[in-house]
Amino acid sequence: MAALSDPLPKTFAINPWFRLAPPVETILDPAAIPAKGCDVLAAPVGILMSLASWRPVTPSPGYGIVAFTGISQRPLTPDLRDRMWVAWRAPVFEQFRGFQGELLAWECEAFAGLHFDNEAAVWEERSGELLVTSLVNLRHPAWRLATGRLGRVEQGACNCGSMLPSIVWKI
Repeated sequence: MAALSDPLPKTFAINPWFRLAPPVETILDPAAIPAKGCDVLAAPVGILMSLASWRPVTPSPGYGIVAFTGISQRPLTPDLRDRMWVAWRAPVFEQFRGFQGELLAWECEAFAGLHFDNEAAVWEERSGELLVTSLVNLRHPAWRLATGRLGRVEQGACNCGSMLPSIVWKI
């Protein structure tokens, strides 16, 4: 555990479609990442794949990669996850975000699915496809929005210790 005097991890988010609060630093140009790198690199999947292609120009993150996905965003496939691992040798964690950037599901260190909070989102299955209702985006409400992705909703304890439900994409 970090001491209170330890600096916060350096997290850079590249061109997200939503605002992030400090200590996350939002940048538009990947070249703006300091040469010494960062602890966490976060961006939509398409941008991460572009960066992976011109690696080693982009320094490796110390803790990992956060791949933003969503209804209108490119999904994170096992092949893309593997390609990012080859480029950075850092774990890749998926965050499924809504139209305004609201966090609807997030991947834990057990990599057994994406957890979600029932107060922020409701996930349902219909004929194998996952539907999502955001309970936090009041500006652009969406009810049972088709994700275009197959999967299932799971209840019960995760290997990470969380009791939150999770979604598991069908690959």
